[in-house]
Amino acid sequence: MATLKDWWDGFWGAVQHSPTILPARIEIARDHIDRPSGQAFKRDQHYFTVRVNRLFLKYSREFWTTYAPMGLVVSEFEYDGEDKVVPFVVGPSMLEKDKIVLPDTFVFSDTRVAGIHPYKGGGLKLTIILYRVKRTDFAVKILKVVDKIASALDFASAISEYLKIAGAMVDAIQEVIGSDNDNQPIIGLRREFDPSEGFEPGYFALVDGAKAPIEPGKLWVRKNELYFGDSEPTIKEFTQATYILYSIGQATSRDDIDRLPFYGQWKTALAESFTDNAEKWKSAQANWTALYQSMALSPDLISPQADALADQLYAQMQAHHNRIKERSGTMGGSERQALAEDAEIRGISERLDRVRGKSVAPLP
Repeated sequence: MATLKDWWDGFWGAVQHSPTILPARIEIARDHIDRPSGQAFKRDQHYFTVRVNRLFLKYSREFWTTYAPMGLVVSEFEYDGEDKVVPFVVGPSMLEKDKIVLPDTFVFSDTRVAGIHPYKGGGLKLTIILYRVKRTDFAVKILKVVDKIASALDFASAISEYLKIAGAMVDAIQEVIGSDNDNQPIIGLRREFDPSEGFEPGYFALVDGAKAPIEPGKLWVRKNELYFGDSEPTIKEFTQATYILYSIGQATSRDDIDRLPFYGQWKTALAESFTDNAEKWKSAQANWTALYQSMALSPDLISPQADALADQLYAQMQAHHNRIKERSGTMGGSERQALAEDAEIRGISERLDRVRGKSVAPLP
């Protein structure tokens, strides 16, 4: 069975022989960016994301009657001890939904195409290709399929779940590209961010330099938009040529823990802590230990955050346990009253009580 890597190896080989216009590749100077970028990525200390901040097409109106734009972004990086190929498509339905209409131009802004992922070393390989695709009935139907699949893919969950359905998307991409010889890339580039050269977050632009030669020192980024000028007081939005502005972001924590596979264990451990019963508290501590192991081994967390989350949960559990013990001597039903504050946690606790009762019942 072909893998995403097999697809990408063959697909990239074909792209290299297509008449792609190689753009000017420009890294925006740090002092020309209106927000801090971060430091060099460190293994198991940072998360990374990739965003297409701005996709600007400058064409005559005739372009839109015949062709639709399609952006393909492929990220290659280490995940869970393996090199992964992660594709993402910005299709015409998505583009047209969010476009800003300007005379003879098209703008699409800010979409996440990879991450948030733990950086596990080895740098990052990033390929961005902007296609023109004919607006035939066949292409339109397939492109809608691509858009639906792309919108269903969720970077917030574990990447292993994402990749299970990404194969269907790349099959649709091949259908689109292979349906007509006029479906060709406009601009595109593959770049490797090598850790030995200092892999850092930042903003980068691919500009169709054939139409408008660009002086890199005159490009600026303000609020994720590309500007051009000699100095900040004189800069204006860059509209001289087709371009893609993309960024690599950095973080030291993620706040979407409820989307990760171990979150069910988190709720179980928390539910067990609403008690003054010694056996249930011992069970809560055992659940916390199992959860800590899951988080420490999770490919979706960096080690510092896994440790911090484990400490945070244990503190929550201890607080709930102590609160119940303090109340139990002064009011009846304190455990039920505390659990009533959260219906979901109460339901988990009740199910655990039933399981515990069955497990200690005498066998027939």
